[in-house]
Amino acid sequence: LDFLRSYSTGDENAAFAIHALPETQMAVMRHELDYYGLEKAVFPSIPFGIDLATFSPGPEMQSKRGGLGAVVLPENRGVLVVGGHSGGGYLASTEVFNLDTETFSSGPSMESRRSNCGTAVLGDGRVVAVGGYDGTTEVLDPTTNTWSLGPNISSGRYGCAALPLGRHKILVIGGNGRSYLSTTEIIDLVSGTSTPGPEMSCQRGYC
Repeated sequence: LDFLRSYSTGDENAAFAIHALPETQMAVMRHELDYYGLEKAVFPSIPFGIDLATFSPGPEMQSKRGGLGAVVLPENRGVLVVGGHSGGGYLASTEVFNLDTETFSSGPSMESRRSNCGTAVLGDGRVVAVGGYDGTTEVLDPTTNTWSLGPNISSGRYGCAALPLGRHKILVIGGNGRSYLSTTEIIDLVSGTSTPGPEMSCQRGYC
């Protein structure tokens, strides 16, 4: 019944719990699903297996980029690739991968060059780039498609992780400064401040 409720509301993960059941319970569940005409939805004729997965070359970016940041943009607007290192220098440029045409095009350039920066998408569609060898941040406004400076973090970080906390806060985790960091920070775009978050039990670089 829990599965039927979830499935009817469009929960794409509703079938996962069924596949985790013991074989005997799964057999009973398959019989029940068949009664409701849902057996094939949960157990397709060609089930997915990691041994069936393959990689194939994707579209080429406009620039070579190592240590880039990347986020999935909301409302099916594609994938934003941020900064990185070209082999000849750090980059301030960005690129956008179009999901329909499967091609990359130039995106808005940041104000600073950044490599191994943390990137996160907020609930309102703004993208935040954090650090990348310094203690600055930048915010991409989806309505104007331009970057502006955000709050400074207390210490320069590269190789850090950035995670959204609601509509206007970012949690910055670990990374590298002069050494690997165990500290975290919380960026608040409303107040324009960054405050210390809880410290981790160990140092984490490139987390």
